[in-house]
Amino acid sequence: MKYQQLENLESGWKWKYLVKKHREGERITRHLENSAAEDAVDELLN
Repeated sequence: MKYQQLENLESGWKWKYLVKKHREGERITRHLENSAAEDAVDELLN
């Protein structure tokens, strides 16, 4: 149970980190085209 809580905490931290990086203008996806990257991020955030 404790391990599961740590996993959830870690995934929440990673999610916040990636959203912050995206808002700062850094690429967080493997897509080379900006439009494809934006579509992927928009799908995750909505």
